[in-house]
Amino acid sequence: MAVLLEAWNVVARRTAVEDRLEGDVDGWFRLAPNQTACVGPHLCRIGFMHGRDATEFLRQLEALGLRGEEGGTYREVAILSPTEPWQHTCPWIELGHYAGVQAAWLRGANPEPLVVPFSYRPEARIFDLGAEEAAERFEFLRREGNIEVYRDRQTDQEVYRGRTTEDAALPEDVGQRFLRAVESIEPLLAWDGIPKRLGLLERRRLRKGIAALEGLTGTTRGAWRIWFYLGMARRSARDAQGAYEAFREAYHDNAEHSDVVREYSGQCLALGRGEEAVALARRNCERNPNDASLRSNLALALMIADDMPEAKQQVDRARAMEPDDPITAALARMIDDVLAGRTRRPEKYP
Repeated sequence: MAVLLEAWNVVARRTAVEDRLEGDVDGWFRLAPNQTACVGPHLCRIGFMHGRDATEFLRQLEALGLRGEEGGTYREVAILSPTEPWQHTCPWIELGHYAGVQAAWLRGANPEPLVVPFSYRPEARIFDLGAEEAAERFEFLRREGNIEVYRDRQTDQEVYRGRTTEDAALPEDVGQRFLRAVESIEPLLAWDGIPKRLGLLERRRLRKGIAALEGLTGTTRGAWRIWFYLGMARRSARDAQGAYEAFREAYHDNAEHSDVVREYSGQCLALGRGEEAVALARRNCERNPNDASLRSNLALALMIADDMPEAKQQVDRARAMEPDDPITAALARMIDDVLAGRTRRPEKYP
């Protein structure tokens, strides 16, 4: 059995849904925030028109006991695009063109028949554009309830995107406390990934800032900012695992922000999680193809993950983009030394 894939899709193993949700598959339909739910013998699917809405629903399922991402791999529930898993690998899913549409099915299972939502209309047009291309083509006009209205600059017609969550800022009181906490610790943060040598009073101030940020993480609106700075603060306090967990939370809330992805990937490297870092860094490059620093980050992750040929290829691309950058030049020399056997390949960074 295959399920339809359009835009962003949350897909779960049916056995996990039956085990964990109240009402089994009926619970899947009750939880669905829109009319795109469908269920087959192996998989359950709900579609979304915005990645953040899909992420929010996946987190809701995780809170109910379904296993999402663990160690860079989706376990029982995943976010999928029509052509690949979104954010993490998903070895239990096969993707492909089936019955005239993009679809997913359980690996090793027969994709027959195709299951689609009751509301599905084949003639409906779904735009599948990258973030940069979409920003150039569509002009935001207004929001009507849960519908975002845009003007298509190519056709001068209105197009629509349904939303199931709101992109809200931090609540005012939380935002003020957040800003105070950040202002107190920002000079102490390790923006280059290498914790600074701090004195006794600075370490005490950093601990107080961390505690203040931790006290704000329960908010449900705009929380990625809190988690991001908490990751930076924990990294600066030399708590590598705590920083990883905070950046992971920030990423789950806002996987499209290049700074979030970069720091999360960097913290994976600090723990020696090379393959996870490569997946994150590669997505960042796909979304920001002209950013040489992100290309350099990918080369570093590939070296940590022991893919030296591609590490060499990516660092050369980064150097061609910014030939005078000293950091990329130093990384290129390190990769050349590893390839030549003059230097042992590092297993984590820094």
